[in-house]
Amino acid sequence: MTLPIATEGIINSINRAKMTSYFKSYQGMVGKINTFAGGIVTINKGSIQDVVNLGNIRFLNDSDGTDLVSFDESDTAGGKVSTYLAGVVIGGIVGVVISGYSRVYDAINNGNLLAQSKYYARAGGIVGLAHFYDTSAGNILNFNATQNAVLTNPENIKFSILSNSINYGNIFAITEEIGEYTKTGTSGEASTTFYYGSGGSISRKINTQTNISTADRIRINASAGGVVGYGLSIMARMLNHGNIASTDVAGGVIGATFASLATGDTTRVNINT
Repeated sequence: MTLPIATEGIINSINRAKMTSYFKSYQGMVGKINTFAGGIVTINKGSIQDVVNLGNIRFLNDSDGTDLVSFDESDTAGGKVSTYLAGVVIGGIVGVVISGYSRVYDAINNGNLLAQSKYYARAGGIVGLAHFYDTSAGNILNFNATQNAVLTNPENIKFSILSNSINYGNIFAITEEIGEYTKTGTSGEASTTFYYGSGGSISRKINTQTNISTADRIRINASAGGVVGYGLSIMARMLNHGNIASTDVAGGVIGATFASLATGDTTRVNINT
């Protein structure tokens, strides 16, 4: 099979510098602006090939306030983010993919990534974020929401491609808040007689409290993935050798993605790894 070759874009590049919001006198940023960072590119809609990131990337936004983020946790929306501010998104190679024409070939990340925020954090070994709804909710510059809303348009992020790349870095996404399932249950007690010895007995009460299952589709505040922090791209021959951790959800390849139950909005997974 013929392997892809990029003739224009970012080619044959290495980053060795670390990127961080930490310093001797402070630990992070305070402010409502979102932070997006990538070892090679922050926002991508073109071609990237033969690149390496060796630098650690660590950002914290310490802003507080319940108005900074909102989610739609209805049955069909499945915890979809509606708006977010003071969020942090980090990718070892690309912070955010904003177009279906985005291509990342033959890339290596060996930097450790740490995305920290009160309410919204995404971190991925190769790409931090590759999803229409989250990208739209973050008010990212030059993102064409109109074109991306058309599911068959090649501009749609789901047509972006990741190929022949590997992550060695440790990836972390940390938030103070996480989604929680509804906790409801039934309670009661049952009296039971226990027999012992030569005819002896004793009566004891047993707590019969149980939790009731729920159909909740809760929000995802923090998501970390070995390849993509949150979202989906077309993937082939992608590897992760790093440790992945999150206060909310984490995955060796994909941290998480949004899957809609709405009519006509089908989520397809195209991974050949």
